[in-house]
Amino acid sequence: MSVKLQPEIEPAARWLSRKLAMAFDEDLRLWLGGGSLLAARYHHRLSTDLDLWWSLAPGTPLGGIGRYVEQVTGSPLLVEDKLADDHWEGGRPTANLMGWIRGKLIDWHDLPPEIEGIDVTINQKDFPPIGSKHGERVEGTIFVAQTDAQVLYGKLNRIADDRQVAIRDVYDLSVASHLDPRELMIAFVEQGAQRRRQAAMTLRSRDVDVSEPLLEAEEYGWRTWSEDEAEEAKRTLAEALERNDPERLGRAVWRR
Repeated sequence: MSVKLQPEIEPAARWLSRKLAMAFDEDLRLWLGGGSLLAARYHHRLSTDLDLWWSLAPGTPLGGIGRYVEQVTGSPLLVEDKLADDHWEGGRPTANLMGWIRGKLIDWHDLPPEIEGIDVTINQKDFPPIGSKHGERVEGTIFVAQTDAQVLYGKLNRIADDRQVAIRDVYDLSVASHLDPRELMIAFVEQGAQRRRQAAMTLRSRDVDVSEPLLEAEEYGWRTWSEDEAEEAKRTLAEALERNDPERLGRAVWRR
């Protein structure tokens, strides 16, 4: 089984996949998640982000990451960024090293047309082995697709960590209550009671960020929320988290 990305983002995913495959071969494992994966499966809106999570086999030599940096960014690995024993302890690099690599990827100035306008993030794998559809490939890439539960878990995490209340996260979680209730329940349960309460507190204390529109949701048969509707959906999500009842979210989305 494989997942086919939306045509607006598929060329960027294929291009980035080729770049990373040239650098790491079989050493690097990459998962694709985020809104773009949900959009490919739910067909509810357009997403122009590529959210990747990586994992390296324990004991990968530093030469591998050096080759990666030079191939992908055009710059050699700086001596001061090397680890003392020339290995990734337990498969984990230093935070400074990964931040530097990610910055090099995101801040390119000479990008090909395929990647222009696409936001790319690459994070170290930190999601649990939950949900169904494990091992699905993203068509035309080296990426493995996250499960829907893993993507929804990540969106709840972002809210619980008090980073932001983005309209797209509330919208995606609400759509999931209609199309993917089992995976949403798994994500709710995996959060645990304390994290659910924390997320609900964030939702109640922060305004929803409506600065980023729900791209072309109406073209996919879903309504784009007004600011008042977004606030109502945010309150409904807070109630659902407090009661561990994701079915309550079903009231927050209106099909056209």
